[in-house]
Amino acid sequence: MAKRKKGPKRSIWPWFGVFALLLLTGYFTFWLVAKRRETFPEKEIKELKQPPIITEALAKYKPKIAIIIDDLGYDRHIAQKFLELDIPLTYSILPFSQHGKAIARKVWANGQVVMLHLPMEANNYSKMNPEDGFLFLSMDRETLLEHLKRDLDDIPYIKGVNNHLGSKFTQSPLHMKWVLMEIKRRNLFFVDSMTTGLSKGFSIAQNMGIKTVQRDVFLDNIKEPSAIRAQISQLVDIAERRGFGVAIGHPHLVTYQVLKESIPELKERVELVPVSQLFH
Repeated sequence: MAKRKKGPKRSIWPWFGVFALLLLTGYFTFWLVAKRRETFPEKEIKELKQPPIITEALAKYKPKIAIIIDDLGYDRHIAQKFLELDIPLTYSILPFSQHGKAIARKVWANGQVVMLHLPMEANNYSKMNPEDGFLFLSMDRETLLEHLKRDLDDIPYIKGVNNHLGSKFTQSPLHMKWVLMEIKRRNLFFVDSMTTGLSKGFSIAQNMGIKTVQRDVFLDNIKEPSAIRAQISQLVDIAERRGFGVAIGHPHLVTYQVLKESIPELKERVELVPVSQLFH
């Protein structure tokens, strides 16, 4: 059998060249790091890796959250508790309520925004009295405007209006237009409480050129701390996605307590504003 011919011997010098190049590269890298440390001491290098501090200019672009406390007028003490929180809230007060005027004066003196919480006819709700300022679909235009003007005049310092109940009334484009014409005439804003998904208030107000917004979240339909915290979290998520969010809460002690506990985290993530600032 014929012997296989041996191939030419491979030189090892190219491998020495690669090895030498790697050594040189490593040395050069080490030299660069050493020179960098001469320019930037170890402590300063570590600090450069930290996230940048948010400046006041950047903070202006935080998402905005407005929280309305409505159903006010019957409990001065809980209203005072909310006023003592270190955040700007919006206070919506029921007409002809026992302490409505006094609470409005205190809110105004504290530099906060007062709204009228306007009672409107609801579905399946029996405690609706015209003497409490309720507006009904059975009213003709003249009667309705007479009641509306009395409601608007009862609470001093109001800057805007949101509906109290109204799941039936707000579905009527005609009646909502009558109400919103008077609101526009007085240069007030309107917040649609969205007590029904069928409400026409927000869309009609928009078409009429009224400053308007609609409620995103009810904070305390379930009066449990965990449920209220979940609603606050949902509100923040909405604001971070869209740029702003609107919540409505009520004068319950548990709402006050959870809101007070949530203030530090809220201030980190969002800018809390009165609802009137959402129209600027």
